[in-house]
Amino acid sequence: MVKYALLSLGVVGLLVLGEGLAPQVTWPTGQQERFVVRVPEDFPTIQTAIDAVAEGGTVLIGPGTYQENLKITKSLRLIGAGQGIVKIQPKDDPFGPPPLYSGQPAIEITTKGEEKFIQIYLARLSLEGLKEGEVRNGIGLGITQAVVEDVDISGYYYGLIGGENVILSRVSVHHNGTGVWSGKSLTVRNSLFHDNVVGIKSFGGNLEVRQSVFARNSAAIAIWDVWSSREKELMGNAITGNDVGLYLALGPISNIQEELKAANQPELGPSLMTMIDNEIVGNREYGIALAHSECMEGQVEAAIFYPFSLIWTNQKVLIAFWEKNNTIRNNGKGDLCPPDYPWPPGFKK
Repeated sequence: MVKYALLSLGVVGLLVLGEGLAPQVTWPTGQQERFVVRVPEDFPTIQTAIDAVAEGGTVLIGPGTYQENLKITKSLRLIGAGQGIVKIQPKDDPFGPPPLYSGQPAIEITTKGEEKFIQIYLARLSLEGLKEGEVRNGIGLGITQAVVEDVDISGYYYGLIGGENVILSRVSVHHNGTGVWSGKSLTVRNSLFHDNVVGIKSFGGNLEVRQSVFARNSAAIAIWDVWSSREKELMGNAITGNDVGLYLALGPISNIQEELKAANQPELGPSLMTMIDNEIVGNREYGIALAHSECMEGQVEAAIFYPFSLIWTNQKVLIAFWEKNNTIRNNGKGDLCPPDYPWPPGFKK
């Protein structure tokens, strides 16, 4: 199982407690009461509430559409009244640069160069990009440990990017370039990814995806890991109606033809994927495709793994699987590509 650091004891109660903080209370503005603030009752904007709340405190957001660019520099909980009830949309700065991709997300969590670790809990809100073709990011986590629950993210270049240890639960991520890009530790449970170019990109980190649905993405999940030392677990997911279900570039640089017979010997060092009870059915091209194996056209592969595709065009693939009870069938061009790779017996018909 993918391991991730536990939240520190001093803030864990603030991050996991939900509605028990009595949002109906009218909070005075005294220093001791700054651990829970409300928008718009106590502060007119989300940003002013974020700036005012104490470290580790809670910002409760009432119904409405808020056009703001948010910056968070402290551990806190940001909780809305519900998906679709609270909508956060980016606001263009008429005096600033255009909102092209520059690493500046609509919600930015940053330490401002300080050596500290931020813990964030985001819940019960929608984050909406506005302009078609705009390449702004949605949530930029930075060096952050984050729990994101019951959040809808749509209309961004990257819906959510970064983070050290990130847990997503009951999120809906759709109509983004890449839904989630993680390079560290990512856990996803009971979530929906649809109509993205790539649902999840995982680069070199631990990945655990359970009980989630992927539909109508160009690639549901794309995994790149040349270090061969990170755990990957896919369990109980439904992956259907995408161009490609899983797109994999794993394992040490090697000659694939020489290593085929050893590919399913974990003790020899290849990346290990655990796949149990997944349904990879009815995807338009392939159920599972390996990078640099002539499974897909070069421009498609480059788009999925950009910008890393430019620096490892000769990367070969070596993967070890531990699998049980997966259903891989009725994928347009083939269930497994390349078909002569030593796929586990359970993957084959």
